[in-house]
Amino acid sequence: MNMWSVLPDELWRRIMEIGIETESLDYKAICCLSATCRRLRRLADDDLIWLHLLLLSDFAYPGTDFNLSNFDTVKFKTIYKIRYEKERVLAECVREFQERQLRYTQEVQRISERMAEMRNAAMAGNEGVLFWA
Repeated sequence: MNMWSVLPDELWRRIMEIGIETESLDYKAICCLSATCRRLRRLADDDLIWLHLLLLSDFAYPGTDFNLSNFDTVKFKTIYKIRYEKERVLAECVREFQERQLRYTQEVQRISERMAEMRNAAMAGNEGVLFWA
């Protein structure tokens, strides 16, 4: 038996709360913790952990005005699942935009080089047909 397994759930829960309070644990870290073992998964699935995280963050409930009156109908972990998915999609869009921007820059450079070749050929009296590669 390892020493971590003898710690009671309440202590593990308090460790997670302290991590949230000190900003050592964010929602991504809680998700990573939940993937390490069944016990931490069960503890990380506790909606009170997610409420604690939500109350200490500046994150608003997506699509609504977030207020205390709708706490009884909200699964707080779901809020963070939505947030994570949005961040994942946003990161994917940024990556795709950067790739397209790079291809655009390379194409502009290639066209500029071809135009310079055409000018040089025209100035040298070689007005032959130039083919675009």
